[in-house]
Amino acid sequence: MGNAELLRMLERLRGRLEDLYGQRLTCQGEEYRQPSGPFLRQKIHTVQGHVIGMHADDTISGYAETGQDITTVAEGATVAGMRARNIASPAGPSAEPHCPDSLKKDCP
Repeated sequence: MGNAELLRMLERLRGRLEDLYGQRLTCQGEEYRQPSGPFLRQKIHTVQGHVIGMHADDTISGYAETGQDITTVAEGATVAGMRARNIASPAGPSAEPHCPDSLKKDCP
């Protein structure tokens, strides 16, 4: 087995582990990839209640990402990609998240 084949196998394994754990696994020096951190992908046909992609009571550290593919949001239903009191990078200051108008009553 050559180095190129081994690298392809390891990349496939990493992709499967990332999907399983919902956590990006980036090694030091890999500048072509997003930094390590939690991620979420949702595919929903119809939202009739309330959907939150990612929620933390206090802080989400590092690079966090949500992706939502939603076909229909029913009247009165709400969708939030991420909701947290603080979102912070290990190297930077925390920032207040954007809270959509439809969720103002639920946001911190």
